Amino acid sequence: MQSDSVAPRASLTVLVDENLSLRLASFIGNRGHVVQIVEAGTYDSDIVADADVLGAIVVTSDRDFLRWLTRNPARDSGKYPRAGLIVVSGDESMALPRFEQLIDLIEFLYATLQTTTDPRLIMHVRERTIWIDL
Repeated sequence: MQSDSVAPRASLTVLVDENLSLRLASFIGNRGHVVQIVEAGTYDSDIVADADVLGAIVVTSDRDFLRWLTRNPARDSGKYPRAGLIVVSGDESMALPRFEQLIDLIEFLYATLQTTTDPRLIMHVRERTIWIDL
């Protein structure tokens, strides 16, 4: 008898930054995840603080968020222990196709990290590479 193994999957809470498309937000929501769109003009520090309270992942094309959220001990103040981050660099039109390619990996990594002492998912998705801060 063959056993079907199922990769772990957890529901994400995602804050989609104003610089990414509503189509990306819809795609994530259609996967069964909770999605909030960040209002235009919201300060980055407020977005990160909200993500931390919600245990959410900030999805953005703004690399400045990497200074707020990292596992690098020299730069991580520990101020936001629950906020995750996915930065999608490059042409904004590539954000949705890259997410479509990577969503299974993102869901798997997120679910796996929830069993660790630092459950934050921190990724930088570039056109041809993916950087995952573990």
